[in-house]
Amino acid sequence: MRNCDVIIVFGAAVHKGGAPSDALKRRLNQGVRLFKAGLSSRMILTGGVGAYPPAEALLMRNLATEQGVPLSAITVEARSSSTFESAKRCSAIMARQNWRTALVVSDSYHVLRAVMMLSYLGITAVNGGTDEGKRVNSRPRWIYYHLRECVAIMWFLVSNGLRKFSRWSERPAPDP
Repeated sequence: MRNCDVIIVFGAAVHKGGAPSDALKRRLNQGVRLFKAGLSSRMILTGGVGAYPPAEALLMRNLATEQGVPLSAITVEARSSSTFESAKRCSAIMARQNWRTALVVSDSYHVLRAVMMLSYLGITAVNGGTDEGKRVNSRPRWIYYHLRECVAIMWFLVSNGLRKFSRWSERPAPDP
């Protein structure tokens, strides 16, 4: 992994009573590890209120500061309700701060889509995801998460147009 302007940690569910889900803890812990490793001096924590309050980003902020991340290093985006909405809001925050590169943290099954969406929005996004969830989820559940992401990626590509991503498939012609 390389140094970036900011580490973006995508949220996950908050349980009843404001308890963080295992996925939220995994993602945040990975982001804090990358922060403490010096890969960026700034973090954006993203995620709004789901089934239960508080907003995912606010809960992550509290947990991050408990782990020693200075509050001054954290930007909270607590209004989004989807991955693409989080990506758009984070992109806007980055534009205001003149940040161009992001180390993207989520579970391994989700991080590809998050990186893709940020790239679509003009951010140089690098995978900083975690695969720790593979050890704690059953194999069928892990496969389900990956299949669900395949559908979500296809939906994103169809609904946002394939033209933007055509450059990924372009290859220079071989020399004669």
